[in-house]
Amino acid sequence: MMTMKRHPSLILACLMLASQPLHASDAAVEKVEVVVYGGTPGGVMAAVEAARHGHRVALINVSNHVGGVISGGLTNTDIGNRATLGGLAQEFIDTTVSYYRDKYGKESPQYLACKNGRKFEPHVAELTFEKMLKAQPGITVWKGHRYHSVTLEGGRITALVVDDLAAKSTRTFTGEVFIDASYEGDLMAGAKVPYRVGREGTEEFGETLAGISIGPDKGKADKLLMAYNYRVSITKRTENRVHFPKPGHYDPEPFRERYGARILSGKKIKTFGDLFISKPGANDKHDANWCDLVDGSHDYPEADWETRAKIEAQHRDYFLSLLWYLQNDPELPETFRSDAQQWGLPKDEFADNGHFPYQLYVREARRMVGRYVMRESDLTQNRQKPDGVCAGSYGVDCHIIQRLMVDGKLRVDRTPHISVDPYDIPYASLTPPEPGNLLVPVCCSTTHVVYCSLRMEPTYMMLGHASGAAAHLAIAGRTTVQEIDTGKLREILSQEGMVLSAGSTRPTVEAKKVHVAVNEKPASPVAATDAQLVSDVKFLVAKKIVDEPDYWLANATKRGSCDGARVSTMLHNMARHFEPETTATDGLQVLLQRKVFRSATYWKEKATAGGKCGGENVRTVIRNFVQAAEQSRP
Repeated sequence: MMTMKRHPSLILACLMLASQPLHASDAAVEKVEVVVYGGTPGGVMAAVEAARHGHRVALINVSNHVGGVISGGLTNTDIGNRATLGGLAQEFIDTTVSYYRDKYGKESPQYLACKNGRKFEPHVAELTFEKMLKAQPGITVWKGHRYHSVTLEGGRITALVVDDLAAKSTRTFTGEVFIDASYEGDLMAGAKVPYRVGREGTEEFGETLAGISIGPDKGKADKLLMAYNYRVSITKRTENRVHFPKPGHYDPEPFRERYGARILSGKKIKTFGDLFISKPGANDKHDANWCDLVDGSHDYPEADWETRAKIEAQHRDYFLSLLWYLQNDPELPETFRSDAQQWGLPKDEFADNGHFPYQLYVREARRMVGRYVMRESDLTQNRQKPDGVCAGSYGVDCHIIQRLMVDGKLRVDRTPHISVDPYDIPYASLTPPEPGNLLVPVCCSTTHVVYCSLRMEPTYMMLGHASGAAAHLAIAGRTTVQEIDTGKLREILSQEGMVLSAGSTRPTVEAKKVHVAVNEKPASPVAATDAQLVSDVKFLVAKKIVDEPDYWLANATKRGSCDGARVSTMLHNMARHFEPETTATDGLQVLLQRKVFRSATYWKEKATAGGKCGGENVRTVIRNFVQAAEQSRP
């Protein structure tokens, strides 16, 4: 059983090492009603919601840019079931769509590429967040300020002290309600709220997916985390491209075996573009979600600021080393290097940071042990919650945690992936036992298994929205956040467009579909879709094999036909599910080995640009893939 943790004095001491602040008594004091720490998407929405209810809000952010990883490069958005998106998260999506429509026109490539708000450029995301904040005069944004300490008195937080990085001093914030919307949970930990880092074991909550996934220690708890990376934007547009810079600590060795051998073979990776599995977004920008630094994240959550900065630099050097290697290593074929040199970082993104993202992708850090700890059964069985404040719907999605030697082979250890139906996220998971004026929408109270599903940024936005509304009720009712009327909270959220009680609905064809992008029409009606196909396509969406379920529900049928290029992309993604570094050329062989089909000849001929694949054949492949994927779970 994993031990509950409290924020030790050693950590507080470490957090002070990277700065030389004044004593709190010498610091400037800012008095507001709601203090939001963390300019993440969840933090922005918490601030906006509280301000819309008439409260004075301070939004405090370490970076000079709001929006966290969304404006920091994660622009191929992990929404899950679009029907569960609501409130300020939906408003954010709608605003980005309006940006492309108003600037470029409804028939423009940019508007079409935004996929109804699922894809957007980093600077457009930041503009959207800034627009929402500036519309609320009650919000003051404090950039370049980071956690230093908190003061507790009588079961409440009375003050948050932060380091002002520009002034090299401290600043104190007082408020009636505090919201820790940071990725790391420093304010929560400083307030002596119990938390966890790492994975629970299978026995603690009866979770079938919990703990180490392979080997003799399968099912046991540990303190390890998913690997982090940077969500780097990459483009091939000559007029908006700078070549990848050589990092200060260039190290090509990790990539010689992983990529070099495949490139030299001439089969695995023929071009730089083979590294991508998704189409570009607006203005030909790709969200490069590769290059996880395995074992680089485990010390990050509880580290002091100086150590965190070193970990961030290590991740940056690692990714830039890969990009430099692909463009310049003399061992690689000249034809490949020439192709790779056509790519680079966008000139119009992250201009004050060398065109590289500001935000490390912290996939998980601390997790609060709150009044209710969500566990696997809340995703699969007990999906309805009377105090639900929004819905989650993304499948359990865990990046690599570690590599282990099992039976003489080096294997990947990560929590097995499963798809889920929409589930309610209870308000009790956002509130600690105490203090009575703290809400935690990002490092909320879940097991590792649940967090692998809940951790998506649109979900954080909705949880931030709910936290802002809860702060309003606590202030208006002069009560603690634990004692507010959750019925009133749900009433407010419902009126503001949040999707509630999603967990009470039985899975149906309609519930399993994602909205079709406004710029695309279904190929044909979905009236006669069978239940097995609905289930299988849902599985594909959860695994990011496809992102337009309506198309496959309509066309992967006995009398239907599917576009060859779409099928080719689907097959490539299926192959990468089993072997993440598989290229399109080798994908058919991987699927052949996994018995997804008996012969690759048909797919070589038909799954091509301009080709047509029989709907029933595609349906069979989908069914075979789902069965193979389920059988391959550790």
